[in-house]
Formats: sequence, C-alpha cells, structure tokens
Amino acid sequence: MCGPWPGRPRSSLLEELRMKIVSGQIGPGEILTMPTLAKAWGVSTTPVREILLELAGVGLLEARRNRGFQVKRPTVRRRV
Repeated sequence: MCGPWPGRPRSSLLEELRMKIVSGQIGPGEILTMPTLAKAWGVSTTPVREILLELAGVGLLEARRNRGFQVKRPTVRRRV
C-alpha cells in the first residue's frame, strides 16, 4: 500500500523517525522542525506535522512554540 508520497508510505517515515529517537541517533533535547524534515524526506510539511504530533502524543517529542518539536529525555515508567 502506498502512502501520501510515491514509493514512501507515511508509516515508513513515522517508523524511521521513531527508531532514530528511540535508538539515540536523534538525542534528547534536539529540536526537529517541519521544514527541515520535509526537505530531507522530499515531502510537504503537512504530513511531517502529523508525524511529529503523533510522536508527541506518545511522549517522544514535546512541542516548542515557534521552534519545532524537542526530543524528550527518556523516562522509566513504572507500571502499577
């Protein structure tokens, strides 16, 4: 199944970015911007924004007003 971009499904881009954050290739505190990622991936900023918001929703990123999204420091969550 093809995503919004020819040959590159959205899920592939989401997973690529998620893995780079989880593996530490993109470290805590780094700022990710929509224009930079859109240019690197060769896509528009709209799907990049959706991907960044999704990763923020699961706690990997934090939105920074007028700056982009900052990679959050990993935390250990305790299950109760």
